Amino acid sequence: MVYGKLDTPLAARVRALERTARAGTDSDAGFEGRDRVTVLVRIAGPDALAAAEEAGLATEFHTARVAVGTVAVGDLLAVASATGVEALRSNRQMRPLEVPDLPTGLMGALAGRTAAGHARAGRAAGPVSTLSSEVTGRGVLVGIIDTGIDIFHPCFIKPGNPKQTRIVSLLDLTLRQTISCQGSPTGGVLAVRWKPPGTAPEASTVPLNLPVTAAALQTALEALPNPPSPIRPGDFTVSGGPLPETPVVVDFTGQFDSRHMDSADISRFRLDFQPTGGTNPKMIVTPGRAITPAEINAALQGPFPPFISRDMKGHGTSVAGVAAGTPIDMGCCTSDIPIGVATGADLVVVRSPLTDAENLQGVQYLLDQPWLAPGTPKQPVVINMSFGNSAGAGDGTDPFEIMLDDLLTDSSGRAMTIAAGNEGDLYTPPAPGTPLPVPRAEPGGGQHTFRKMAANSTFTFRFAVEDNDKKSDTLRIWYPGPGKLDFTMTAPASTGTTTTPPALPAVIHPAFTPTTHAHTFGSTDVYVTSYLLAPGTAKRLIEVRLLPLAPSNKIAMGTYSISLTETEGIETTFDCWIDNAKDDPPGRFVAGDQIRSRTVCSPGTARLPVTVGAYNTDGGQLAGFSGRGPTTDLRVKPEVCGPGVAVPTAKNLGQPPNPHHMEYGTSMAAPYVAGVIALMLQVNKNLDHVNIKKILQDTCDKPVPPVPPTQLDSGWGYGRVNAENAVKAVPPPTATAADAEPGAAGPLILPVAAYPAAHLPPAELAERLKARAGGTPAGRRAAALIAAHHTEVTRLATTDRRILVAWHRMHGPLLLRRLLLGEADFDTEAPLPATLDGTPAAEGLARLLDALARAASPALRADIAAHRAFLLALPGALLSDLDLDEHAQVN
Repeated sequence: MVYGKLDTPLAARVRALERTARAGTDSDAGFEGRDRVTVLVRIAGPDALAAAEEAGLATEFHTARVAVGTVAVGDLLAVASATGVEALRSNRQMRPLEVPDLPTGLMGALAGRTAAGHARAGRAAGPVSTLSSEVTGRGVLVGIIDTGIDIFHPCFIKPGNPKQTRIVSLLDLTLRQTISCQGSPTGGVLAVRWKPPGTAPEASTVPLNLPVTAAALQTALEALPNPPSPIRPGDFTVSGGPLPETPVVVDFTGQFDSRHMDSADISRFRLDFQPTGGTNPKMIVTPGRAITPAEINAALQGPFPPFISRDMKGHGTSVAGVAAGTPIDMGCCTSDIPIGVATGADLVVVRSPLTDAENLQGVQYLLDQPWLAPGTPKQPVVINMSFGNSAGAGDGTDPFEIMLDDLLTDSSGRAMTIAAGNEGDLYTPPAPGTPLPVPRAEPGGGQHTFRKMAANSTFTFRFAVEDNDKKSDTLRIWYPGPGKLDFTMTAPASTGTTTTPPALPAVIHPAFTPTTHAHTFGSTDVYVTSYLLAPGTAKRLIEVRLLPLAPSNKIAMGTYSISLTETEGIETTFDCWIDNAKDDPPGRFVAGDQIRSRTVCSPGTARLPVTVGAYNTDGGQLAGFSGRGPTTDLRVKPEVCGPGVAVPTAKNLGQPPNPHHMEYGTSMAAPYVAGVIALMLQVNKNLDHVNIKKILQDTCDKPVPPVPPTQLDSGWGYGRVNAENAVKAVPPPTATAADAEPGAAGPLILPVAAYPAAHLPPAELAERLKARAGGTPAGRRAAALIAAHHTEVTRLATTDRRILVAWHRMHGPLLLRRLLLGEADFDTEAPLPATLDGTPAAEGLARLLDALARAASPALRADIAAHRAFLLALPGALLSDLDLDEHAQVN
């Protein structure tokens, strides 16, 4: 049963170590036993954690039910045997949940500034103030865990000179490695093993006697052999020490400096530590360097060199732009593009290699907020995770998901948003002989199947591998029991030496201890592991892994068949997901076996975070790729949907005149909802995750036609997030007066990107306004005037300096935002507030009408003269109370 607590990679390491020890021929066998692996450990409480640590776990951080740390390979079974330890899982890789770009048009006028106007007319005199009721996420922290961020992108820089970043902290988990010690050894030796980037093999330093100084370690590292590119003095900078009393810090400099290469390619040190004395001593390596705003600002004011932390994939930059970017004044003839939901929030970014332990380290960093000065209260925070995989059981029992739940339980002022994944679509394979294009990041559908099997029945399903599948593919078949499933597999005929498709040599039966069977099909190795009880779950698991072999280094093409036979006489359901390596085309189920439900990726099946699907704002339809529920334990996931098709956002390395691009995927929908939550937390920083989720669900715009939340596989959850209604529904804070926002001086107005309709052409928005205002004569007249003249007024407001100044001083962009994008009820509400920042709105409107009349066309000038009294009566008035005859212009 102890082996049954280890997942497949960990069990494989233990068995390999046992084989090496039995053979007695490997001089490195001792190191392999001492080599430490990163693990996520399910524990039953603090006593279990203590027992695991006594058995060899070096804990880096933990919650009530999960610990993250390292264990020597030789101690894995001992830790698994410790009282209260339920399971150990290896450090898995996740992938960004995006799909290729889709170009579209945007509406820039609502952003309130246009570069054309600034270029031709100059800037308005004095600062442009905003309504005190404008909610932008001020005082709230938006945390992005992703592939990094482009610090030079203008939407992450504050207005003005000198340039100042909006990023309050940047933790790069691909930079710097810190070696520290637990257990206070009194002596011993330490050697450091490291594989340099490229083709050089792993090498080991000479053994260093404890205590190890920084100078001694630096000398040893610089002496590492590296034949293709010899290591030179200055390639490492080591500080701190001496070990074991004080950690040593290793920075990669010289040829390994991240300005010259991708720091994600720098492998983690492996330590050969042989201590003496102390109490259960362990040496551990922790990645990461926290970069301060001062360091970022120094780079912004420099000559634009590559910064030490970069976003090599571009995904993190796009995600951060959706959640908390700001519109850009580009100083050219292209209009500003409204991006960023929480434009006033503080931004903290964690660059992660997207492995589980590092992702969780990023979550812990964002919640602990160590960049704050001692005694400074923590900010309310929303954390976005736009990554995932299909490796879990789909029921929230994965240790990563449990840790997220633990970190939200009994908390307030913190929330998490997670992308549902992009595997909800069906997949149509290319025509025979057509090369399969390698997706940039996301495989795109056809990777799940599900069946309910009758007792003692057999079911066969098939999956196809196409050309260029160069990395491992893993199929995981999960089923609940008490039924049992025997397994057989047949490979394509083309992989054998005859026309008969080859099969595994024996039927595989489930067992309490995981049993692994290996076989070779042509150019492909196949490993099948069967668990009667999968680690840390109440489910059974059959795991199938396909690995390519030389000389083709590709998984054999063709259609593979899997047959499952129920042997206990009990009706059984099973789910099977194909999870592939990132940036590699996966195997996919054939058309008849593809099932779109239960396609939410992990960690999106966690219980407490908000999981977000994607819809297309142009038509309001669910995006075909969006992952669909329910979870395998029949919970609603995703709970809500956000815009995820043709979403405008920051382009990595993008500078004016081309700083934006369009992205789509649930990767973009999740940060949209994260931005909305930041707006909600500005209104009440004491909101907890339960109320945040309930408000989002209760205020959703329902799908059209309506889909009830009880239809668990619709993919919609409760519908489309309505930012304005969600913010309006936030209850006022009750804890202390300090928690409250200042009293609003006008209507609620959100940043432009918070309104999904912002991308629509102004003419279409004007028609919508006309339809909404049709309930009263005054509303119909106001809407008709806007529809008739919005194009000319927009042009004049961006080309005439006097009109531009008047427009901004009367808060024109905010008012236009409210009229065209807001949800005001024209039958009962005043569409225009009476005062703006304490100044009568009619006064600002009068100055604008005077400025427009001087430059207007004859038609616009005539309507200004004819309807001036009516227009000046609008601020603060109920449309239903306005008498059109009373406010007719007297000539």
